[in-house]
Amino acid sequence: MKIRNVGGINPELCRCGNWHNHWKNFSGQKIPYYCPVIGCGKSKLSATFVQIVSGVDSGWYVVPLCEEHSKTENEILEIDDYCRIVTANVNMTCELYK
Repeated sequence: MKIRNVGGINPELCRCGNWHNHWKNFSGQKIPYYCPVIGCGKSKLSATFVQIVSGVDSGWYVVPLCEEHSKTENEILEIDDYCRIVTANVNMTCELYK
């Protein structure tokens, strides 16, 4: 999947405590040890806000990326299919999460 780091901070508050937990709660996955960007392999991941490059969806999503890729604004990145992206729209996730 091709994504673009939006380089911003989502102003919505997440009821999961932080965006790292948000990703874990709604992806159904554990935080990967390595960055999911194809060919990267670095560790120390942080929750990063991205958009999907292909398609008409302009929503924000959360995905764990390494420090280097979490700072690359507007660069198109391709992530491995094993890593799910999770919507950052809390009305679709945390509002329903108890």
